[in-house]
Amino acid sequence: MSPRRIAVTGAIPWLGSELAQHFCGAIGEAVVEQRAIVVTRGGQASSRPRAKKNLMRPVDEFVVRGAKKATATLGIATDDAIETLVGEARDGRELFQVGALRSIRGRSYEAERFRFVDLVDGVIGICGRGGTRQSLILGLATDRPILPVPAFGGGSLEVWNDHQQDVATRLGIDVADAKRWQQTPKDEQAASALARHMVGRLLGAMVRRCFIVMPFHHAHSALYDFVIAPAVEGLGDEPIRLDRMAVPGDVGQQIATGIQLADYVIVVLDGMRPNVLY
Repeated sequence: MSPRRIAVTGAIPWLGSELAQHFCGAIGEAVVEQRAIVVTRGGQASSRPRAKKNLMRPVDEFVVRGAKKATATLGIATDDAIETLVGEARDGRELFQVGALRSIRGRSYEAERFRFVDLVDGVIGICGRGGTRQSLILGLATDRPILPVPAFGGGSLEVWNDHQQDVATRLGIDVADAKRWQQTPKDEQAASALARHMVGRLLGAMVRRCFIVMPFHHAHSALYDFVIAPAVEGLGDEPIRLDRMAVPGDVGQQIATGIQLADYVIVVLDGMRPNVLY
């Protein structure tokens, strides 16, 4: 199975957030320990002097710090465990670049968030505001497992409150787990344990992906509907066929990305179609 790519997004208060900082680091560490890839957008605190009261700072730097700690312990190359999806540094925002780099530059933050979520297997949100909430909802809308961490409030708690049953069902957590997740950890040890439990549940909810490359023509629908899809689903895996997803964008790029992110690929060679020959 190819390594899962886990997006982590959010922001925490400048002041009084030491426990949240430790939790973010523990999330990054836990993802790498599970041999998955930490994906961030490289958000970092501004270097410009200004009042810090009531301001938020991105979780990215703390998550990556924890991930780098795990790579050093496990002897894993940084590029194999951490990825930065680089967008435009709008409105004076400052970004860092760690690990493997990929551009997601778009015309707006919203366009970049869509690309951000489209390139990962699951989304973790920690505190944050509107952007964090939007990324989590995009993950939910595109059938990716999401983990809106409720313990530190913000937009993540809002998504948790609105979609708790869906999240709990997808991640396989019971009432006791849900209550535990909503409680602020009492110390760093508890925060680390909570992070590992959450990451384990998120990764455990993911199935293998089979990318289907075949002609987008109704003459081939029966082959897919009655042979290929049932066979893949019978293995407990997820069949992915672009024309059934109806996602707008560059089809060539979507095919390339689909092949890259899939655990395995089925190609139907009947019919001379550009998407098959790609």
